[in-house]
This record gives sequence, C-alpha cells and structure tokens, in this order.
Amino acid sequence: MRKTAILGLLVFATLFLAVPALISADTAEVARFSYDFFGLKFDGEFVDDMAVLYFPSGPLKLPQVISGSGARYSDGETTFWIKGDSAYMEINGSVESGSD
Repeated sequence: MRKTAILGLLVFATLFLAVPALISADTAEVARFSYDFFGLKFDGEFVDDMAVLYFPSGPLKLPQVISGSGARYSDGETTFWIKGDSAYMEINGSVESGSD
C-alpha cells in the first residue's frame, strides 16, 4: 500500500512538472514577415525573443537586445531594428533602411 502511494505521488509530480513545459512549447507566438532592403530580399519570423532571418545563404538567428525604442535584434555583427512601420539593418557597419 505504501509503495503504491509513493509511486502515485512520483507519477503525479512528474506529470505536474512536465505539463507546463509542454504547454509553453506549443504556445510560442510566431510572426512572419518579408523585407526588401535595396535588393536584399529576405523572409523572417519573430519567435519569442529572437528574430530569424532567412537569407539564400541560410538562416540567421538574432537574439533580442536592449533598444531605446522599437525592437532590436543583434548578434554583434548584424543588427535588425524595427521601429513603427520602418526597419533598419546594419551589416558590418553599413546601415540600410526599408519597409515591409
């Protein structure tokens, strides 16, 4: 009887801890977009606190960083910044602007 009660508590505790992780994994919000920066066309998506930019050479994942206004994503070399209806991209010190 005691072993059954302990086993039941272990199963309950395991399920109790696993369910929130499963729920949060399925509820990640994804927003997709397309941009054209002076001929540099790419699609992308925002997932949680990251922007994923899909270039012909492959995807680029940029974590969200602190921004005075708008939303800024950067890996230190490439920065993607959105403010209102405009977007800016900095690649190796060269800044371009565009809109969706």
